[in-house]
This record gives sequence, structure tokens and C-alpha cells, in this order.
Amino acid sequence: MTRRSTPQAKIDDSACPVRVLIYVPGMGFGRRSDALHEWLATRIGRGNYAWHGGGRGGTRDRIALYFREPDAASACLTAFPDLELADGTCLPGYSSPYMPFGRSEDDDTVCNLYNQTTTQEAMRQLFKGMSMTDRAGNVAPGKIYPDQLAPIIRHDGKSLELVKARWGMPSPPSVLKTQRDPGVTNVRNLTSCHFTPMK
Repeated sequence: MTRRSTPQAKIDDSACPVRVLIYVPGMGFGRRSDALHEWLATRIGRGNYAWHGGGRGGTRDRIALYFREPDAASACLTAFPDLELADGTCLPGYSSPYMPFGRSEDDDTVCNLYNQTTTQEAMRQLFKGMSMTDRAGNVAPGKIYPDQLAPIIRHDGKSLELVKARWGMPSPPSVLKTQRDPGVTNVRNLTSCHFTPMK
């Protein structure tokens, strides 16, 4: 397993928003690690996943696999059914056995990926009868990733307008190190300052 620098990990986290945490077996992965690496490289493609150390979950070590698409993560878990998922996995349908009532981790997080399923006309129809200017151009349904433009409806001071804005959340002032705000794409802690009114 190759240890990556922090900047590379942040790049991978942004580019590959689907995270799968896997417990390291007691005796290690052994040859399964080679098979997993080979499968990922040939089936998913080197640019479509990342592999990092996943820290510890309780008393056990974990690895973290990052994917661009939920389907790729699901295919990997189907190909390797003996992999044991760890809490912290951010994958649709994952339900933690250690959380009350089997709730999914996603119940308590703001994930960085969403699907736009509503058409442009349906967005306009939500405010039927109100004056609205459409400045969004062509808006096609699909997956919206961090740092991509996505449709929003806002008030421009006179009337409503449908425009595209960059998807993400601003960083808390306490963590900014430069004038440029790279933004936050995945807020997993509901007690963070993102959800605390500024005084």
C-alpha cells in the first residue's frame, strides 16, 4: 500500500467523492491485495479510483477506496464479497450495523454528490405565474459533483432568475489559510461550524 501526501489525498477526495472504508483482515490482505489492485486497474481504470490508508476504526486498521461513481464502488464490492465494510463508508445503500435502527451514515451527513433529476422546465413551473429570467443555458439532468456548475433559482433584486452556480460549501473562516477559498465538499460532522450561527 502506497502512502500519499496530504495534498494528493485532498485531490483524490475531491475527484472521487464515493468513499468505501474496508477493514484490514487480522492476517492482512496477503495476495488479495494484488488481486484487488489488478481488478481496480483493469475494470475501473487508474484514473477512476484512489487507494489510501483509512486510519483505525475502533481497534482495527482500515483502507479507504475512493471512486468517481457509486456504480464502480458497488461493482468492486460485488467482485470481492469478502471485504468487510467499516463505518465511515459513504455509499448509497450502506447501512451501519453499529448505528441505531440500522440507519445509513448518509442520514447524518451532507454528501458532496447529488443527482439532478428535475428538468429545466419543471424548475420554471415551480414558480409559475412569477416573473423569471432563464440564464442557465442548457441544463441536462445528471450527477452533480463538487466544483461543477449546477442550476439554482435566486432573486436578483427585481425578479427570479434561473442560473448556474458552483456546487459546494464555503470553508469556515477558522480553517482558511489563504485568500482563496477552495470550499468544502463533504461535511460529515453536524456539530461543525458550518451549522453554527456566526456571532
